[in-house]
Formats: sequence, C-alpha cells, structure tokens
Amino acid sequence: MVVESNFHGGIGMVRGDKFSKRYRVTKVPTTVLISAAHLTFKNALSDLDAAAIVKKIISTSNSAGTGQIENAGAAGVGLIRFDLTDTDTLLFTADVKVFYDVQVTLDSGDIFTLESGITSAREQVTIAS
Repeated sequence: MVVESNFHGGIGMVRGDKFSKRYRVTKVPTTVLISAAHLTFKNALSDLDAAAIVKKIISTSNSAGTGQIENAGAAGVGLIRFDLTDTDTLLFTADVKVFYDVQVTLDSGDIFTLESGITSAREQVTIAS
C-alpha cells in the first residue's frame, strides 16, 4: 500500500529548517524486522538515486543528521525517524515541486514503499536566529 501525500503535512518545508520526521510502521510481520529505511527526494522520477537532492538511509544505529530505526517492529509495530538538517533543506530550490518516497526494507529482503508524493520548499524569511 502506498500513501500519496505531501511530505510536510500540506504546508511544505522551509529552506534552512532542521527537523525530524517519524513514521509509525504497522503490521510488521512477527517473523521479520525492519533492517533499513530510505527517504529520497528527486527533481524527476527518472533521476537516478545518485542524483537525488537528498537521500537518507537509516538503520537501527542512531546517526546524527540522518536518523534511526527507533523500533524495528518485533511486536508488529515499528518506528523510523529521518533527520533533515538545515544543509539538507537548503539544497531544495524554493517553490519547485519535487518527488519523494519513503521505503522500508525488512530483513527478509522485502521492500515496501510507505509513502510517495510531491512536496516543495518555501524560501526562508528569517536567515539568522
């Protein structure tokens, strides 16, 4: 199942912002765990992953500025966190729509797209705080 949505709840991101985005992953089979998760932003769907604006790959190890699989889903519900830094959000061009998706890889090798959609980043107003 794929959820089509706007990454930042319909408001869009703001360039220069720094924030974390968490996803609750339900119905994780009891025989497997979440082993990796990917967050990818691209200008075009046909762009290679290597050309992504931002690509985050997380594991169960906490990685500052990247994120972590906070709960691998042993009890059927997982929790993943992606960290976007100000450096990441400044890579977006203001008011240009981009494609994104969130994928989860299970230790069985299965890959599921949790969310897919279009988002954009607005220009920042306050530059220094």
